[in-house]
Amino acid sequence: KPKPVELQLGIVAIPHNGIDVPFLYTFFRSGVKPFRKFLMKKIVLSSIGPSKQTGKCIPQVTVKPLLLIKERSTLRKCSS
Repeated sequence: KPKPVELQLGIVAIPHNGIDVPFLYTFFRSGVKPFRKFLMKKIVLSSIGPSKQTGKCIPQVTVKPLLLIKERSTLRKCSS
């Protein structure tokens, strides 16, 4: 069973325990768990390596294309 990820304040992120998928307003907060479950069913973690994400923008998640730096170069499965 996946272990929970310990959240830490980052350069561009403010961690919120239990929120590991994007949401814009508290109005949408009730949709976080269903959205996470949907993503976990649809995304094969082995198919989304860092090299495939470099230079891509993810709407509502990243404003600029992703740039891998050593400190941020690992992918971790989100806890549910």
